[in-house]
Amino acid sequence: MPQRRKFINKKKAITFQLVHRSQHDPLIADDAAGEHVLVPLNNDQRKVEQRKYGIDYDDDYDYLQHLRDPCAPPEEYSVHVN
Repeated sequence: MPQRRKFINKKKAITFQLVHRSQHDPLIADDAAGEHVLVPLNNDQRKVEQRKYGIDYDDDYDYLQHLRDPCAPPEEYSVHVN
């Protein structure tokens, strides 16, 4: 039986994130262009950023998406008491 290669070489693979197109992008007014674009992620930068906040998990999940700015005003909500 012949040797099979792995389908994805994780050392050479590039990960992308789907984000909204920037308002400064000239294609935002083009109807043929989509409203989202793929942006390559640099895992090394993300891991350095995560370590800065004390997140040391060794997986590919983006834990930074759950962090909030501590200086931002609190979200408004209402509480109804009977």
